[in-house]
Amino acid sequence: MNEDVVSAAGMMNHLTSQLNPYLIEQIDYKNILANYVEDSYLIVDTNLHIVDFGINFREQYLKYFGRDVKRGTSILDYAPQGREEVVSSFYKWAMTGETLENEVELPMPNKTLISYKSKYRPIYGKNEKIVGVFVSTINTSLERKAGQTESNLKAIFDNTSEAFLLLDTQGIIKAFNNNARLLGLLGKEQELEEDRYILDFIEDDRKAIIQTYINEVLTGKTVQYDRPYLQGNSKLWINYSISPVIENGQIKGICATGRDITARKAAEEEIAKRETKLRSILANSHDFLFLYDEDKKIEFLSPIIEKVFGYKNAANEIPNILNNIHPDDLESVITQLHKAFISPEEPIAASLRMRCKSGNYVWLEGTFTNMLMVKEVNAVVGNFKDVSERKASEENQAFLAAIINNSDDAIVSIDTDKNIMSWNKGAEKMYGYTSAEIIGKSIYQIVPLSLYHEEDSVFDKIYKGEVVRSFETRRRTKWDKLIDISLTTSPIKDSNNKVIGVSKIARDISEKKQAEEKIRSNERRFRSLLKNSNDGLILMSLDGVMLEISQTGKHILGYDETELLGKTRYDLVHPDDLNKVADAFMDVVRNSEKTSYFEYRSLAKDGNYKWLEASYQSLLNDPAVGAIVVNFRDITERKNLEIEREKLIDTLNIKNTDLRNFSFIISHNLRAPLSNLLGFVSLLQDINIEDSMLKDICESFKTSTMQLDNTLNDLTDIILIRENTFVEQKELKFEEFFTQVKSQISHSLQEIQPEIEIDFKNAPAVFFNEAYLSSILMNLLTNAIKYRAYERPLKIKVETQKDTKGVVLSFTDNGIGFDVKRYKERIFGLYQRFHDRAYGKGLGLFMIKTQIESLGGSIEVESTVDVGTTFRLRFNALPISA
Repeated sequence: MNEDVVSAAGMMNHLTSQLNPYLIEQIDYKNILANYVEDSYLIVDTNLHIVDFGINFREQYLKYFGRDVKRGTSILDYAPQGREEVVSSFYKWAMTGETLENEVELPMPNKTLISYKSKYRPIYGKNEKIVGVFVSTINTSLERKAGQTESNLKAIFDNTSEAFLLLDTQGIIKAFNNNARLLGLLGKEQELEEDRYILDFIEDDRKAIIQTYINEVLTGKTVQYDRPYLQGNSKLWINYSISPVIENGQIKGICATGRDITARKAAEEEIAKRETKLRSILANSHDFLFLYDEDKKIEFLSPIIEKVFGYKNAANEIPNILNNIHPDDLESVITQLHKAFISPEEPIAASLRMRCKSGNYVWLEGTFTNMLMVKEVNAVVGNFKDVSERKASEENQAFLAAIINNSDDAIVSIDTDKNIMSWNKGAEKMYGYTSAEIIGKSIYQIVPLSLYHEEDSVFDKIYKGEVVRSFETRRRTKWDKLIDISLTTSPIKDSNNKVIGVSKIARDISEKKQAEEKIRSNERRFRSLLKNSNDGLILMSLDGVMLEISQTGKHILGYDETELLGKTRYDLVHPDDLNKVADAFMDVVRNSEKTSYFEYRSLAKDGNYKWLEASYQSLLNDPAVGAIVVNFRDITERKNLEIEREKLIDTLNIKNTDLRNFSFIISHNLRAPLSNLLGFVSLLQDINIEDSMLKDICESFKTSTMQLDNTLNDLTDIILIRENTFVEQKELKFEEFFTQVKSQISHSLQEIQPEIEIDFKNAPAVFFNEAYLSSILMNLLTNAIKYRAYERPLKIKVETQKDTKGVVLSFTDNGIGFDVKRYKERIFGLYQRFHDRAYGKGLGLFMIKTQIESLGGSIEVESTVDVGTTFRLRFNALPISA
């Protein structure tokens, strides 16, 4: 070969460059390299495992290293010792998409040096992802003979099925192989000649475009294109590749190749036709087809799925299949998917509900088929049908069947021979026969003999296509008992509107019949009550019209029926009571559960008004009555007595007020003379009286005067407590007031040293009057001291408790006590004394009772002679107006 055209190394580089990106599929190049190229080549996958190699690679490795090369083994196993990492880096670099050249000189076992120049190129698959590395290696050592290489290259040129044409940078033909005549098909039918300008062989209308391609290649680019030609009645497709020949980094020429791809084009056209046909089938199929990977991510949805579910074949649209399964079906689907994954290529049936993009669910039935192991598919195939309508129909049928089977009504179907075809649970319950006992038997088995004619008449109407609406009749049960039923009968027709049977729906109305009889009985009883009641009874309509009146009612009012019935006699109601009567009437109209009670005056026939105690009750919804019942009685005598009593009370109040005023007058009028007497007693104290009799008279006078003053003061205090219309109340702490009282009688306490226990934690305070509380505690404490038992130490316990009604104060001592039963009526009376101790005047308990009752409280006492006494005072929870 002429060295001005291209070197052997340049030709080899050019040949190997043609393998990118479809190396693995180009079997022709592989065979050429394997059989005719002395230089070796190697194909490695992304895991650095050997996929294929040329004969020369294997022979040279055996020759120089004494080892055989095997497919599937790691390329690093064949790397020279110590160069594993370097070799690995070359391959990894090529896998990034770059082309890498490397020249190395290696020592052979026979101590000779062999020089190799290698080029690492990435291999791309159909999806444009790098699937491996192609390595071409040229032996550049002196041992290699250039003639052999050129001979081999010449063999490639002459025997390859492709057309090769070499040009220099001016477009002059420098070399071509035997099949380069294909290139001649581009233009004039003449033999190619070396040293001729390439455009001389191109048709005129194509010269400009070819020149454009040449200019583009001379910039370092490769131009590839397919072009069809008519060859007789058939079409011939040629794939052209025009690329630069580069040596030492410079473009030395142009290499043009042509390859017959008619078969591939025909296959592609066939595939396109099949794909179009398949897409047409998919687009018009009602089956739901989808593919998803081992991570459950859907890769493909058939068009019908896009239409029904709303999802599209887009990365941001397709969901994970498990995220769209109905929660109730998820466990079952996961189980079926697991079966599919462990059973490759075996269809696994499944039924599920899948959520649409809108949120609704669609019922699907079909299969999952694991095709992950099939390289061309590499997915799980889902093939399903939309069975939502069928499911809905089944659910409706199941729902209707459930309704029929669970209905309390007897639902029976009968054929044209009057034999029973179906028998629900309601029929079993109503008639007593099970479905096994009755189906196939005549309907007359449950029809009383006396009603055969009725059944025949109904059948005659049904066969005419009529529906026999609800009517009441009787049927016989398994236990030979007749029951009352309401029966509706209708025809069962086929698609041709022909009557093929009869449907009967029966309802047991025995209870209804009994209720009706009970209503009639109640009505008779009510009418009897209306006539014989001691009270007056009136039945009144919603409009206030009197419908009926009892005999007693007529007697009370004095009117006969003609004057009352059918009329609204509000004119009989006293004008002052008319609103009261109307309000009571409206209350029961609005609330039928309510009974309104009231008193009013009604005009009697004699012209006088009678006081009536009455009530309204609505029985409008009671079929036995259907009216508003007015119940009334004559209370004129009682009402007159009440009026007299009220007058008496008014009189007593007036007299009581007069007595109270008299008390104030007496108190006021006695106060002046008493003051004079007290002044006179004071003067007597300053006079020395020697006469013993006169002295005794003066002492008695003094004592009587002081007692009268005390009595008058006590009476004044009592009157003030009872007459006081406002007593200030506030929150008072028991412990604080009890301490104040003790300090006021500290001298007495120190003298007798009583044991006092107090416990106010459960109710530490109360709303009350300060003066009253101090007085109450003082009286309780001084009474305990006055009436203590001399033979034992005095013990006093004071405690408080709280309940829902208020606060309770308990005061207990171990004094001499008294007989509660004996003095029950006098305990809290004025000037009541139960012991003969001189210093008690019988006013303390009366004052306590008066003070606590004036503010809504109360007092109780328990006492046992020579044991002790307990007083319980109850205070209101909140302050009240005195």
